Amino acid sequence: MSKKRVEREIRAAHRRHKKEKAAMGAQGGQQPGDWDDFSSLNTQLGTMGLTLKQIPGDGNCLFRALGDQLFGNSNDHLIHRTQVVSYMRQHRDDFEPFVEDDLSFDAHLSNLAENGTFAGNDSIVAFARKHCLTVVIHQLNKPLWQIHGGEIFLV
Repeated sequence: MSKKRVEREIRAAHRRHKKEKAAMGAQGGQQPGDWDDFSSLNTQLGTMGLTLKQIPGDGNCLFRALGDQLFGNSNDHLIHRTQVVSYMRQHRDDFEPFVEDDLSFDAHLSNLAENGTFAGNDSIVAFARKHCLTVVIHQLNKPLWQIHGGEIFLV
């Protein structure tokens, strides 16, 4: 089985799991550790003057989150998705080598252009480069992950 197919199946399982968790939450059930992780990450972010924001995990979540942080609006996720795909198409030489397995670059971009398709690291890089900014990713108890999209000058 190709690595991309495995990743797609993992994402599908993740979506199913999230739906099950949401259903349990609606019935008053909560997974052990969910609240602790939320609280811990919120505390970690609070030390930097940041707070967590709820973004639907619907496959558009990356573009919703990026749009929310850059423009204060998560509703324009399709515009951001379209711009990222266009940027990647225009800068094919920068992105094509990172498409894995049996999927062609054009097929990858075709999939990525679809509403609800989960995006990955290449989309974050394309977004950062298109907007000439640095995207900072926060994770619980891990170092910051920075994706620089503009020129970096070392002095």
